[in-house]
Amino acid sequence: MIKIVTKAVLKLPATPKSFISWHISMSISSPAPANDTSVWTSLKQAISASSGFQHWASQLSPPEQAALNLDERVQRYLRETLETLAY
Repeated sequence: MIKIVTKAVLKLPATPKSFISWHISMSISSPAPANDTSVWTSLKQAISASSGFQHWASQLSPPEQAALNLDERVQRYLRETLETLAY
């Protein structure tokens, strides 16, 4: 079962400055039911075909690319993208 939980908390202080605080929690356990697997496979293919993912992947060193399978690369890309958006 693949379970991705995201929580977003929007805090608007009285001053003009506002900020967004993100808490991202991802938990993955195996084996995934067939439906979850087909959804993840479709998402993984769409994400890996995106220009953002392609650009990100091109910046990985050859040893990093060799060490990570597609699932791991997509998960790392999503984690790093969400962490960047949290700032």
